[in-house]
Amino acid sequence: MSRISSSLLTFAASLLTLASCDEKPSLTEPETIAPAAPAFAIAANSWASKASMPTARCLRAAGGLTNASGQAILYAIGGDVKCGSSDPVTSVEAYNVATNTWRTRAPLPARLFELNQAAVIGKKIYVTGGLVEPEFPFSLVSALFVYDQVTNTWTRKSDMPSAGYAVTSGVAGVINGKLYVLNGFTYTPCEGDCGETRPDFYRYDPATDTWISSKDLGRPIPPCPGGHELGSAAVINGKFYVAGGRWGNGISNKLHVYDPVTNSWTEKARPLRRRWGT
Repeated sequence: MSRISSSLLTFAASLLTLASCDEKPSLTEPETIAPAAPAFAIAANSWASKASMPTARCLRAAGGLTNASGQAILYAIGGDVKCGSSDPVTSVEAYNVATNTWRTRAPLPARLFELNQAAVIGKKIYVTGGLVEPEFPFSLVSALFVYDQVTNTWTRKSDMPSAGYAVTSGVAGVINGKLYVLNGFTYTPCEGDCGETRPDFYRYDPATDTWISSKDLGRPIPPCPGGHELGSAAVINGKFYVAGGRWGNGISNKLHVYDPVTNSWTEKARPLRRRWGT
């Protein structure tokens, strides 16, 4: 797609959430149980180089779980291996923090990049949206895929209610067991570069496998007051914080916070610098 350019040589943001640690070993590929080791045994307030990811990629999703022995595992999911040439992959690679090793896991059902930020509910990773190459039906890029670490399998759940448009480059968070996704960019099925930054807001209930949207009649949840394409996000004390990203043709330095109790967005103090692709 013509919109993908060298300006997107940055990774999409990802929420690295650790779930509870009573997992069973994988049924398809047994997890290697290593002796307990301190995670990142380095000096405070410092960086250290660790084992490189086998597949270099950008615009991917990521999520964190714990295995049967309580070790933290980071999953790198999909992404573009050429970063600007639209060459996405299905590969999923898992990093064991304790052993400083990577290994390949079950691939995504589709070659996706520019995915929305991944999120963890319980012991599963939820991945939404993204772009595909070569092109699939547009309904696929609004898809929800769920990764089960125990069985090392992916399952497709109900698509996002986006009328078949691509929902990409957004951010996600989990509040009270429900998945919240703020859209970054919406592509429409047409010739050339057809799309817009659009702050549509979605909520998914895994118990019922259903979505609601800020586009629904009566707006059961409100759209965000501003766009945050490829922005940064996290859930803090039950509220969804979203900062930076692209809005229209410019880069935002706004911070918006969603409170599910009041079902409303508020704007807080702005970050000191404008940035996107974080």
